[in-house]
Amino acid sequence: MSGGPDPVARLTSVARDLDGEPWERDEFARVLSWRLERPISAQAVLLTEAETMVASRLLEELAGVYPDEPLGQLARYLAMTFSTKAWAGED
Repeated sequence: MSGGPDPVARLTSVARDLDGEPWERDEFARVLSWRLERPISAQAVLLTEAETMVASRLLEELAGVYPDEPLGQLARYLAMTFSTKAWAGED
């Protein structure tokens, strides 16, 4: 025994794995990052400028809730990416 309390699992609030269980947030961030690294399918989805800006703001909120966790860092990265592309008029 280590003598100290076991670390509390940091679980997702809404996202669930295939078994219906909440994800551990660091693992969830790793899975999402892995998906970003995969090749884009032939049928890419485009967002309008307004949708991109709203998604960016929602991601910024998520980043603010988990600023020191991989999930928050991923959210911050995507928020900045979306904002930059929306302001630059990129698709």
